[in-house]
Amino acid sequence: MTATNETRRSGFYRWREAMGFDGKGSVKAGALIGLTKGRAIDLHSGKAIPTETELLAMAAARLGMPPWRTELDGAFAHAGEILHGIASADEIRELRDETMMRLGGLVATE
Repeated sequence: MTATNETRRSGFYRWREAMGFDGKGSVKAGALIGLTKGRAIDLHSGKAIPTETELLAMAAARLGMPPWRTELDGAFAHAGEILHGIASADEIRELRDETMMRLGGLVATE
């Protein structure tokens, strides 16, 4: 799944806030994912758009995941399965809700 440019542009700002940093904390927030001071400032100001790699790092940091290591691969794979299950459950709920709305419309018109 690729983020749109608008999502990317606002992504660093929203992520930084979600991580508990204010505007003055952009450099510290960026350091959590290995960004240089200049890159963090460019992302904060909207001058730059986060790369897909930066967005992935932001997601991992938001989840509280440690840096990847071989011995943690199984734990990361399991966490991915759980996240996929959550996404699938959300999709199932959306389909259920949409179906119920359509069925309700059919019942109302009869």
